[in-house]
Amino acid sequence: MSSPSSPDNLRAAIAAALFIFFWASGFIAAKYGFPYAEPFTFLGLRYVVGSTVLVPLCLIWKAAWPKT
Repeated sequence: MSSPSSPDNLRAAIAAALFIFFWASGFIAAKYGFPYAEPFTFLGLRYVVGSTVLVPLCLIWKAAWPKT
């Protein structure tokens, strides 16, 4: 069993904190973005921003892509 201060536990805690931050910021972005954009436009922008962030991270970390 690993100690509470191990790098894996720290990495997991940071990942959880980032997930919560980005999840919560989605509400704020929606609250201020919906008056200025149509729902599908706003949803499309969300997917573009998410893909722009995640694809480079997957390439940097050399994540395994699905075979099918």
